[in-house]
Amino acid sequence: MQLYKFQKDALDALSRYDNVLLAWQMGTGKTVSSIEQARRFSSDFLVCLVLKSTVGQWLECIKEQLPDHKAFNGYKKSKNDGIDAFISYTGKKALVLGYDAYKQKSAEKLRKYIEKNNENFTMICDESSLIGHMNSERTRAVIHTKTAHKILLSGTPAAGGRLETLIPSAHMLGWN
Repeated sequence: MQLYKFQKDALDALSRYDNVLLAWQMGTGKTVSSIEQARRFSSDFLVCLVLKSTVGQWLECIKEQLPDHKAFNGYKKSKNDGIDAFISYTGKKALVLGYDAYKQKSAEKLRKYIEKNNENFTMICDESSLIGHMNSERTRAVIHTKTAHKILLSGTPAAGGRLETLIPSAHMLGWN
């Protein structure tokens, strides 16, 4: 995937940071840029938390941009896909699932796996404004997940003009 100059320049400017926020307008290529940033981090493991309706799009982008990673759909429960298949696969890999699936008790095994291997994980949080309330289960599940790198994406980082919705993002970027 060929990036535009502004995307390359932005990623180059962020190269020294382990955790980044791409707060770009809709249609500016946040998805492809975040996958490129994950590639630059060189993590063997990638987990993408996305809207359930965009899982297929994310899987296609990962397959195109990270051909050395096997992509898994976190919603599938077949032996070739899903959380268990992702965990058991021994090579470079990427898992795509929704925020609500990630916070579920059924994803506890995944969260423990990430915790155990956190130095080799990059997490992408698409539509990070969805994790804008410090007391929600969804936000707590993501904030408590320690990874080597986090990439947050948002076209509306301060949803509704409420700056307090940026607090969880600040925590995930390491600004406690």
